[in-house]
Amino acid sequence: MSAAPPGGPAPAPRHCPTRRPRPGVRALVPGARRQRAAVSRLLLVLLIAGLAGGCAWTDPANRPLWNAFETQLVPEGDGAFYATLPLTVPAGLLAIVLDTFVVHPAQVADDAWGDAGDLWRELPWAEQYYTQLALLPFRAIGTPIVFVFSFLGRSCFDIEPRGQGQPTPDAAGRATEAPDTLPMPTAGAADARAAAREAELLAAFARVSGGATTAAGWEVDVPPPPWSLALQQAFELALARGSAPGRLALLSYVRWHALPPVLADPALGLTDPDPVLRYELLRQIRNAGAIPQEVRAALREDPNELVRALARELWL
Repeated sequence: MSAAPPGGPAPAPRHCPTRRPRPGVRALVPGARRQRAAVSRLLLVLLIAGLAGGCAWTDPANRPLWNAFETQLVPEGDGAFYATLPLTVPAGLLAIVLDTFVVHPAQVADDAWGDAGDLWRELPWAEQYYTQLALLPFRAIGTPIVFVFSFLGRSCFDIEPRGQGQPTPDAAGRATEAPDTLPMPTAGAADARAAAREAELLAAFARVSGGATTAAGWEVDVPPPPWSLALQQAFELALARGSAPGRLALLSYVRWHALPPVLADPALGLTDPDPVLRYELLRQIRNAGAIPQEVRAALREDPNELVRALARELWL
């Protein structure tokens, strides 16, 4: 830069020309970059889901739309086959997409819900009442998580449906039938066993009256003795004085064997103040139609959310 002449004006500063982008090239702003990255991730997820869904595709039962398309719309002759390719190719792709992302996921939704429901089945309330009570919040949190993972797994992979491969009720009944060669008990032996069994039940009812929380003394696989006045009185006393775990064991026993207290009052125990007991007894109901309407209405509006949801499921 030349120095300014004495007494003259200062030279104008030099400016670098502004660099303009090439025609047709647009600089990406940060928002556009994030948008493109999100679209790329979405496409990657869809691709992975589609490839994983190919595992379920190997079972013809998981692709009903494709089966119908292949048998009904694809021509058998070579000429007609090639002539209709412009129509059958898009239709086939649509059938594949619908089978993978709509139809098969809808088929497995019930099984996924059944997997989540396993968290609430066969809970040992009688033996582990307080432990199971403490686990209720965790089961409630885990239910949707199990459902989501089961639903995704069954949607993507060829997993056997629930109940498949299990013996039918008739086969299970035949397997547990006693052989014909067993000797028949005599009347005196049967009376002695019934008397001994009644004594065991009276002792168990007395333990519940005293606050016991275990189910010892009334194993459900042992047939009960004939219901007597002494058993009825002991049962009523135990129901009035027993703790919640004891009442649950007591009511579960009489419901399992359909004993006279339940036959006389099908809603027995469903109005108990303990919500866990109400919920467990609701799960044991065999004939929901026998419950009086006023009890149904009260349970459908029960203050406990789990009891309320189960009652509304039983009585829509």
